[in-house]
Amino acid sequence: MAGDAGAEAKKMVREWIEPVARIGYASKGAIYLLVGVLAVMAALNLGGSINGPKEALARLEPKAFGKVILSMICAGLACYSVWRFVQSFFDPDHKGKSAKGLAVRAGFSISGIVHAYLAVAVASIVLGNGNGGGGASEQGLTAKLMAQPLGIWLVGIVGTVFGGIAIFHIARGITGKFRKRLQFTQQSEKVRTVICRTCQFGLIARGITFLIIAWFFIRAAIHYAPNEAGGLREALGFVASQVYGPWLLVVLGLGMAAYGIYAFVEAKYRRIDV
Repeated sequence: MAGDAGAEAKKMVREWIEPVARIGYASKGAIYLLVGVLAVMAALNLGGSINGPKEALARLEPKAFGKVILSMICAGLACYSVWRFVQSFFDPDHKGKSAKGLAVRAGFSISGIVHAYLAVAVASIVLGNGNGGGGASEQGLTAKLMAQPLGIWLVGIVGTVFGGIAIFHIARGITGKFRKRLQFTQQSEKVRTVICRTCQFGLIARGITFLIIAWFFIRAAIHYAPNEAGGLREALGFVASQVYGPWLLVVLGLGMAAYGIYAFVEAKYRRIDV
């Protein structure tokens, strides 16, 4: 009887957590697709702009049905945050309790916090209490960290964490290990290849932006200068300021859009084990 009750409870959890996870992935995909498209349009002088997630979403607010779309994305981000905490605490991906596994699960918790914060920021836009913010959020965080005991070291640790995440994404993109959690056997080999190559491109591109963000935080710690920290918007802006910047921005913008597609692929085909 106890076994039957446990199986029934697990079934009930699976019934609600799987759609929550898939909605979350889809919401994340929409955000990165928007960021990437806007970056490419900016590079080609087509009316786009270099934005982070919050600023890109803020552009939707005055559009037709903008608040409705933002409300849906906000709910999706909340779902994604919940899924990340489930991954961290209940370990449905079987990361285990080794040092590596615990580090990955801790990363899931951090991701959950970040996306919960973004959901609150989007809700603020919908309610007319904010405009999405900007790089000042990362700089403000850095300033607060530096005000703490051992603050410089804390900022350096944040940079190191971003660097670790960057390497993780780039490695997944190069090796294609993400494919083991995808279930799309019904598609032809050609379609699967196109999907996987797009996802690999997106993962590598996101890893590159995280490397730049990591350097921003480490540089801020070294120079004791909070204003030198930055997020995705500053990373894209940094790329755009280099030699051949517009073309590099096109490539990275396409990469962000590809990462958005990767999130959509996870929403549709990822195996959700609970």
